[in-house]
Amino acid sequence: MGVRLLPQIHSSKPGFTILIFAAAASFSTALYAAPAGVTFSQSTQQIDRYDFVEITAAAHSSGLYTNLITSAVGINASRIEKLVEAGLDHVQISIQDSEAASADHIANYPGAFARKRALANKLAELKIPLTLNCVVHRANIDRIAAMVELAPSVVFLGKMP
Repeated sequence: MGVRLLPQIHSSKPGFTILIFAAAASFSTALYAAPAGVTFSQSTQQIDRYDFVEITAAAHSSGLYTNLITSAVGINASRIEKLVEAGLDHVQISIQDSEAASADHIANYPGAFARKRALANKLAELKIPLTLNCVVHRANIDRIAAMVELAPSVVFLGKMP
């Protein structure tokens, strides 16, 4: 059972209050169906929602385990800190390669690997569990072992090389 959030309301405080109340009510109601958690899959629109932190808080306060799946390129340290304060429990980041130049090329986003590394390091600092999703691609298949080796460096050392 998925929880359907209402579309973003573009009015000021009254719309904000209505949306958060509706999301909180949906999460509370969803608990009766016995879900264990809620996963937010990042899109730029979702991360940039003015109420995303409050939606995360509503899910957390309803007793749901909160998970964010993100490319890590559309989120900064300040935003992740606010999400963690709101109750974010876990993050998943996809990496495209163990080498920055190739990862950026595959992602078609200059600097993507550096942004992913920065978010991974911030999450380690905040002691938030992190899953790395290693995307296997014909351009990186020879470096699968190197990509897998990134996981322990994040999980156990708290730093992504």
